[in-house]
Amino acid sequence: MRATIADFMPENVAAILRTTHWAIISAELVNARYSQPLRDRINAARTSHLRRHLDSACLQHLPTMGRYEGVEERGSLVFGISGEQARALGQLYEQETVLIPSGLMKVATGFVIPAVGVTVGAAAAIRRGHTHLYRTGATFTVDLAEMLLTHQAAA
Repeated sequence: MRATIADFMPENVAAILRTTHWAIISAELVNARYSQPLRDRINAARTSHLRRHLDSACLQHLPTMGRYEGVEERGSLVFGISGEQARALGQLYEQETVLIPSGLMKVATGFVIPAVGVTVGAAAAIRRGHTHLYRTGATFTVDLAEMLLTHQAAA
């Protein structure tokens, strides 16, 4: 079933892995090549460019604020997009990964770390990686197979 905005409402987001044709993509660069003030300006421009690109492609999208590898970054939840289309956008915007229904796709190789569940609400917000949707109010983390292995090893 193709994802809709309703699937990303707080009461429904736990079931997003049962949907298709969505991706979470950022255009931001989170590395330390630039000083923080310059990086903030560059990232704001990159995010704006990504959103204009999505508009010109007639792809419905919602702004997101997320955390990836412990660093906050803006992105977009994109509807009506395949995994390969998401990967192409990730390559265009020099991203390491994109999140798709099947898991976290490594942009360089196309390898997908499988999604195994979804954590929602406050439990998701404390994770090193999570997404918040301003429009719906949902906060969630897509749990990945490697996260379970790490968690079990730490226990």
